[in-house]
Amino acid sequence: MKKLIPLLFLSCFIYSTSHAQITIATARTMAEGATVTVRGIVLNAGELGVIRYLQDPTGGIGAYGSSLSNVQRGDSIEVTGVLDLYNNLLEISPVSSFTIISSGNALPEPFEVNMSTGFSETYEGRLVRFQDAAFISTGNFQTASANYTATDGSVTSAEVRINATSNIAGTPIPVGSIDLIGIMSQFCSSPANGCSTGYQLLPRDLNDFILPGNPPVFTATPGQINITPYSFNVTFQTLHPGSTLLYYGTTTALGSVAYNASLVVNHDLSIGGLQPATIYFVKAASVSSTGDTSYASVVPMMTQSLSSGTITTYFTRSVDNSVAQGINAVTLAQTMDDTLIAYMNRTVYSMDIAIYNMDNNNGIVDAINAAYNRGVNVRVIGDGDNMDGNAWSQIAIGPANKKLSPTGIDYGIMHNKFVIMDVDAPDPDKVYLWTGSMNFTNQQVTNDANNVIIFQDQSLAKAYQLEFNEMWSGLFGPDKLNNTPKEFNIGGSRVELFFSPSDDTETQIKRTATSADHDLQLCVYADTRFSISYAIDDRTSAGVWGGGIIDDTANGSFAYSILASDMVGKLFVANHSYSVHNKYLLVDANAPGLDPIVLTGSHNWSTSAQFSNDENTVIVHNAQVANQYYQEWVARYKDEGGTLLPTYIVGVEEMTGLLQWQLYPNPASDKIVIRQSALPGSDFTVRITDLSGRTFFHQSYENSNKEEINLHSFHSGIYLVMLESGEERAVIKLQVFR
Repeated sequence: MKKLIPLLFLSCFIYSTSHAQITIATARTMAEGATVTVRGIVLNAGELGVIRYLQDPTGGIGAYGSSLSNVQRGDSIEVTGVLDLYNNLLEISPVSSFTIISSGNALPEPFEVNMSTGFSETYEGRLVRFQDAAFISTGNFQTASANYTATDGSVTSAEVRINATSNIAGTPIPVGSIDLIGIMSQFCSSPANGCSTGYQLLPRDLNDFILPGNPPVFTATPGQINITPYSFNVTFQTLHPGSTLLYYGTTTALGSVAYNASLVVNHDLSIGGLQPATIYFVKAASVSSTGDTSYASVVPMMTQSLSSGTITTYFTRSVDNSVAQGINAVTLAQTMDDTLIAYMNRTVYSMDIAIYNMDNNNGIVDAINAAYNRGVNVRVIGDGDNMDGNAWSQIAIGPANKKLSPTGIDYGIMHNKFVIMDVDAPDPDKVYLWTGSMNFTNQQVTNDANNVIIFQDQSLAKAYQLEFNEMWSGLFGPDKLNNTPKEFNIGGSRVELFFSPSDDTETQIKRTATSADHDLQLCVYADTRFSISYAIDDRTSAGVWGGGIIDDTANGSFAYSILASDMVGKLFVANHSYSVHNKYLLVDANAPGLDPIVLTGSHNWSTSAQFSNDENTVIVHNAQVANQYYQEWVARYKDEGGTLLPTYIVGVEEMTGLLQWQLYPNPASDKIVIRQSALPGSDFTVRITDLSGRTFFHQSYENSNKEEINLHSFHSGIYLVMLESGEERAVIKLQVFR
């Protein structure tokens, strides 16, 4: 499916004869609505979307229009159009005509300014450079367009906007001092009230980040694999070869070091001698042969707990056990409140509750009060806008033990639904984490379609408590930090954890969707994020079976229409007296050999969930759990009249398509050769993952039927080699030994 429908482009050489050419500086003095003709060198291509900024010796200006989509950096163009103020940015829009005079011209040298003078009208539309700049934010740039704060010492809060169409999106935020290049732009949503600020720098790509010396340069945030109670491995990649350094400790002061002097681009180093269910803060570094060092941000990582790791699921409406593969899913229609109360009644030491809304029609408030009265340390956080006032007043645990989230335009809603029980119990098998989509109201518990997932795991509970404590300290919504561990080994299953809005959860939803190789299903209350729909559509268009149920809150949205066009007869809008309040995505639930996944939690697929709400999302890599959710999904699907279901495959060999693929040697130690013989000279893609779903290699090849892949960065173990050419796909198990 095409993601853009461009206007018919008649010619790149459309000449204007109505208006005499003037300088950009002169055009910038004219009134809004005036028609002007200017000439300049184009500073950007599609990295910033459809807008093109052009600069002449007197000034710079933006030109906005889909007709400019083929205009490239270095083109000298003449543009005619109407002056328009868009959120206080002066631009030519609409463009009535333009001429490409020449191409491949050198771009003007950036103006070297500091942030106190460069963020101004003088430089709007021009290329500027700031020396010794640093980003305040850490972690990764989001894959969605977003703003970040930078400083060069002259100001402390200059705004830098990273566009989703730039290759910067999704990469690590540079750590330390850099030179920062970009186009000065402006966005002021209330120009009528006067805008003294609103200027923002637009870097175009990674080349606009100038790092000193010849450092290795991190290309991805350090990851965590091989998690045990006493050790884990840290992996990362660098653009250039360098050594591997890991500074780590149980506080951000770090204190311990692991080191490997080998100069590599694929880094993998183990840290041992650790304690179970403990957060370790890790700062990775790499030193090049010239002695230049690159640093990554500090990343929290968690060891495996000594808990049982049992994962239990419950659903508030019917399930279809006819599609069960081993364990029947359990519905607790009308009794989910009793189950929650039973868990609460077993708490001995502590209970932390973050809940959007509750009432006491089901006795949940009474259970909270009873726990407090028997000596349990109880804390409750509720949503400041939507919490039932009567229920809130009935929570009798002392005013110091309950808190409502802030209200107002700076915050969204506190939309979490989780309970952390006995997180520091001496017996790690007494620790529980309850989460899912269900609020604690009678309607949600007894009528609406919801899911609950319970982890008997101390490591995950501690990570949730870290997030709870951040909100308890007064930080909500956009004020929170990306400071919780993301990877967990729970009873041998990989589990990922993300909180919103700090952790860019939408990227994780899209990543999970695009990992589907056989089938995917969605059951969500809302989908208004078309980028998620496009990610799903990419897989279903490639032959992955896809179907879904969306509550009628999403009916008519653009995001819904993207899915509907490709899931004909398999996508339904639910319109009942109850809400389909689930928020889950299933990947390869019918292919147990291909890393089945459940993504669930409180996060609706909405703009507010991504950017302003407090939300939590877990991604569980477990075939049994995925099948239990699939049993619930089939029941909802059949309720809507769905009849088409995906096939169930036991082994990955059943995925082999018509193409004849060869992979040798297998087992392998140093390298493998991949050959496709049916269509010699075709394009094909190779993705290699471990059984937990972590990608170790991903490469596309053009006009090729034989490629050699180096395995030096791989551990000993079993991997899945996923091969794709057009609509033909195959998956081959690969054994690597050292």
